[in-house]
Amino acid sequence: MNGAIVLTIDFTDGAVSAGVVDTGTGLAQRLSLDSGDQAADAPQPPDVVVPAATSAAAVAHAQLHGVMTGPDTLVLTHPADWTHGQVGGLRDAAAAAGFAPGQVTVRTLGAP
Repeated sequence: MNGAIVLTIDFTDGAVSAGVVDTGTGLAQRLSLDSGDQAADAPQPPDVVVPAATSAAAVAHAQLHGVMTGPDTLVLTHPADWTHGQVGGLRDAAAAAGFAPGQVTVRTLGAP
């Protein structure tokens, strides 16, 4: 049985990073989210990052396994001081990228 493909995107106040894990093989890969369109000190908003990272995860999976498959689940992390509106923006970006609520986990950075 194949494992799930889990995409994790970590939003901080100054940067965004992402990685993908295939739980069946245990293979993990950090994803490049550099678009070259924004200044280095201006992190991209969730509505740009989530679809870009989803595409990058599918490409990474294809490079490892020869099959283009998007993530099964999405984990979004954020700083503890983010407002309800900022956290809601993460959920909205996930929904706009095609993730159902049951496929998305949103949590505070450092939380289990």
